[in-house]
Amino acid sequence: MTIVEFVDKSNIDNISSALIRTPERVIFVSSVKRGISSSTLERYKAFFKNRGADIEFTGLSLAPFKVDAIIDAFDKITKKYENCVFDLTGGNESYIVAAATVAERFPERNIQLHRYNIESGRIVDLDRDGKTILDGAATPQISVAENIAINGGRVIFETEKSSGTRVWDDGVLGDEDVDRMWTICKESPNPWNFAVGVLERFVKLENGSLRSLKGDHDPKLPASFSNCPENTKKIFSKLKNSGLITVETGSDGRETVTFKSDTVRHCLSKSGNLLELQVYRLAKKAQSGGEKVFTDALTGVLIDIDGDDGNRLELTNEIDVILQRGLKPVFISCKNGDVSNDELYKLKAVTARFGGKYAKAVLVLGAPKGEVSAANFKERAKEYRISVIEIYNMNDSQFQKRIANLAR
Repeated sequence: MTIVEFVDKSNIDNISSALIRTPERVIFVSSVKRGISSSTLERYKAFFKNRGADIEFTGLSLAPFKVDAIIDAFDKITKKYENCVFDLTGGNESYIVAAATVAERFPERNIQLHRYNIESGRIVDLDRDGKTILDGAATPQISVAENIAINGGRVIFETEKSSGTRVWDDGVLGDEDVDRMWTICKESPNPWNFAVGVLERFVKLENGSLRSLKGDHDPKLPASFSNCPENTKKIFSKLKNSGLITVETGSDGRETVTFKSDTVRHCLSKSGNLLELQVYRLAKKAQSGGEKVFTDALTGVLIDIDGDDGNRLELTNEIDVILQRGLKPVFISCKNGDVSNDELYKLKAVTARFGGKYAKAVLVLGAPKGEVSAANFKERAKEYRISVIEIYNMNDSQFQKRIANLAR
């Protein structure tokens, strides 16, 4: 099979047909004088090679509106290669006219014309012969990492870098310790943030425990539990009483904190980590009609923005949670405390760069803003087409429903 694609700005549109039915080759037709770039072709080739498919990718530049020349080019392609499929999703109108003309002129070549609707997951049979490449094929899916890769980036995982993206096993979905921490956090999000901020100032020991500082007080954050405000002390008391942390005071007055598990340590290492993990858990557990709503999810996603694993000058972005529903991603920023308009701009930019036109941008707020600032903030979010989920006004069931509805 040979697929002829009319080049679109959307990378996922350019490869969607090849994801449905693996062809021998894909020919990209572009009105740009130099055609599709060689680097883009190499990226597409590497993407499919990682999926076990060796596809030949080539580019062809055809001047728009020179319909006779375009018809001639399509005639030569369909004459040379059997089983040609024209994906009419993008491209100039003259390409569509030319493809339809060649298909009608040479019916014996069985040229297929279709348009794949990524939003609905359906194919429009434009040649009206009752057959499409989706017949007998599964609806295409890609992972979060693949979505980043096809848009020119690369997910950096913990196995490569300690601050990289963590891959959770399914055991975390029913982890009662996470449930206990979430109850404590949701009841008092601001004291929770302050408590985790205190722990961030402790010194990490070789066994993973933390030890408080001695002296050197920060006016914003105390160096030990004993100097914390009462509402923050209550957070630590609840964590201790739940068996999530153990606190011992040495002869020098310094406190050592030991965590029940690595998951607990992760959730208490940064104020927003628990909220990220809760969004992830709700997304992974979400179902519709007995099937999982999201096909993939990652938290704390560290992205190498140029996708080059050999580049020493590594430039990165981080997004709190990315969900994947088939070919459509959802980029989520989780904020358990105050948040500025800069966060909206960052979320908008990362979503556009690595999500494309089918991506959603979502901001999950764990704590309220002031009335006036909240109104301005929501107006800016609306301008950026960012959905805002205010979980402090919701119970857990409502929160779960909002996360599941992000797949729509």
